[in-house]
Amino acid sequence: AVQGVLRVPRLASRRANAVALHAKLVAMLAIKKAIEAIHADMLEERYATSIGTILAAKRTLDTELNGVKCLTHMARRLDQFYDLAVSYMTARLVNLALASSWKEIESIHHQSQGFQALQVEAKPIASVLEGLARAGKLNTALNNLERRFEEEARDLVGTIVLEYAHENNSLENTNNIENTATNSDAATTKLQALSAAA
Repeated sequence: AVQGVLRVPRLASRRANAVALHAKLVAMLAIKKAIEAIHADMLEERYATSIGTILAAKRTLDTELNGVKCLTHMARRLDQFYDLAVSYMTARLVNLALASSWKEIESIHHQSQGFQALQVEAKPIASVLEGLARAGKLNTALNNLERRFEEEARDLVGTIVLEYAHENNSLENTNNIENTATNSDAATTKLQALSAAA
């Protein structure tokens, strides 16, 4: 009877351990599937979705699978995916924003075409902004975008100044050539007049 009484807690303990182990195995399988999904989302440039999956997987590793040493490599891989996604999204935001800005400038001369182009670019920008917001990196990305705009503006002003200077130099050279030709014609006329007088 005593052995039977002692057996019940042992069985209950084993059952609890088995349930806990099963839960960890299920969580580990979910992490594996999450990494596969993240990889697919990254290839398709679904950044907001990939960031959400990354953060959910990291929460699982920090809670349900906390202390499981064999998953350290998965945690590192998730960190790599996170950094890569943020880097891609930041670069994509800059490229889309700069492209949209140039199209907006062009739309001054081509109003309907420019507006349609801006509409096409709106959806990718919204997806990138959502992803950066989920990652908590939106302010950093916007600061980076501001720096790029300043660089582009400086480059544009420099190009305009160089083109203006080149055009002025070309105009001056043309005027000099025309003046030289006019002077030459005048000298020729004078010589002819002198020759006729002689």
